[in-house]
Amino acid sequence: MVKGKKMDLKKALELFESDPNIVAVWENKEGKIVLAFKKKPDPKTLEALSYDNVIIFVSGEIVPLESLLPVAKSKREEKFRPCPAGVSVGHYKITAGTVGLCLHKKDGTPVLLSNNHVIADSVVERGEGGKIGDPILQPGPHDGGTLEDKIATLYDVVPLKREEYNLVDAAIGKPLKEEDLAYFDVFEYGKIEGWMKAREGMEVTKSGRSCAILSSIITSTNATVRVNYRERGTFTFTQQIIVPNPFGQPGDSGSPVIHGKGIVGLIYAGSPYLTVVCPFEPIKTRFDLDIEEIVEEGPPPPAPVYDFEGKLLIRQHKGKAAGWLKWWIFKFPISLDLDIYQTEGEVKGTAKPRKAEE
Repeated sequence: MVKGKKMDLKKALELFESDPNIVAVWENKEGKIVLAFKKKPDPKTLEALSYDNVIIFVSGEIVPLESLLPVAKSKREEKFRPCPAGVSVGHYKITAGTVGLCLHKKDGTPVLLSNNHVIADSVVERGEGGKIGDPILQPGPHDGGTLEDKIATLYDVVPLKREEYNLVDAAIGKPLKEEDLAYFDVFEYGKIEGWMKAREGMEVTKSGRSCAILSSIITSTNATVRVNYRERGTFTFTQQIIVPNPFGQPGDSGSPVIHGKGIVGLIYAGSPYLTVVCPFEPIKTRFDLDIEEIVEEGPPPPAPVYDFEGKLLIRQHKGKAAGWLKWWIFKFPISLDLDIYQTEGEVKGTAKPRKAEE
């Protein structure tokens, strides 16, 4: 038993490396270590992990989210010219995934962005996968796409690495005609204007081939995950974004994940309980994409507070207090939000009543 002790992220990563049943690990902003297991761990493992700050759950195996079955009666499986993000696409040898974004490189080359396993047939470093110049079909083969529907050819790809941690599952295609792409347009969402850094707690929306528009909350931006690419093998990714399901489903690989007017990443893998998103910044850097960063505006700073002598009070922390308000023979539950301040060694506070919590 290690009750009363805390596990650090280094120790958690060592466990991840040694136990193939652990498919994801991350640390949240409260300092909790989250361990996701492919299947329920045995009692001995559970006993060894009884740290105060460890959260364990069974996520199932994490796999790429290319299509398993055709989408029934979905407009997103149709042919689009010009083609926006959020609709069916695929390398001519795969099933189908989703267009991530249409934009330009800084040298002016127009490109269609999606996952490596969607438009490049899972290129592995010094190994299997598609070749530069291979046809990219829109819609993807599972949705009726044929060589007559070729929209682009494979232009560049980030190969998957077996011996190192990966950052992204991404590739770009060069369109046959520049006018065949709808730049910065996301189907049923609208135009975006740039890219953004993800943060824990950020509300995000995805537009994908299979599940259309869905929104959820980012629960991690620092996850290390193990993804089973079936015949290609298993690959490990780091600094990944985790979003709880329902969010991404088979066929949604490549989907843009958006906050406001900024893309934060691409869906590429998942399990029944979570979706894995690769961050956009390394994609932008690797392909030299012409897209501006949007800096998220935080909440406005609190208004300055002064004491009765005009001295500025420094906000120390927020708190809550609960109790009872007695009036005549009646008692009412109350709850207060507290702002605690400090100046010259003295602690001062303000309180505002709010409705008592049930």
